[in-house]
Amino acid sequence: MDVGMLEIPAELSARLRSAAGRQHVSGVTEVAPPQVKAQNTLILPLDIDSYPFSRYANATLKDGWCQPQGYSLQRPLTSLEPEDARTALEIHKLILRFSGDSDLSGWQEQILGNYIVEQGQTRPPLRDEILAQLAHTTWGRESEEVALRGWLLLAYCLSTFTPSPALDKPLLK
Repeated sequence: MDVGMLEIPAELSARLRSAAGRQHVSGVTEVAPPQVKAQNTLILPLDIDSYPFSRYANATLKDGWCQPQGYSLQRPLTSLEPEDARTALEIHKLILRFSGDSDLSGWQEQILGNYIVEQGQTRPPLRDEILAQLAHTTWGRESEEVALRGWLLLAYCLSTFTPSPALDKPLLK
């Protein structure tokens, strides 16, 4: 499937056209990191082995998890209201594009990733769906590049919004 041919929402298309019209220069200047002594006291929960993601997928995601990878989902992975369900299917196409379109330039990738994360930030019912879709996209992928790009987007999402308590430990596991 050519993920570069998947449709995108009009709002995202306008953002991409707008950014393409001007030279996209990063406003980030690299500086040396501060010298901070790290205190690593983080540990995994003791019961983490009781929460395999496969159990969560079989219990919560059920039939949705069985949909083929690399193709647009026919239905959301989680239970959603109809309007959120439509948006979730649009987001999945964007995730496929982000993960599998090697022709994306750096600024296009950044705008696409930001748009996906923004959907999770502004629409809390979609957060677990987005995280589950990313797990679905990366789970057992043969293409290392697609999996790594999926993991990158998953890390970006997790740095901006948290999963529900039901998904927290299975996703951590």
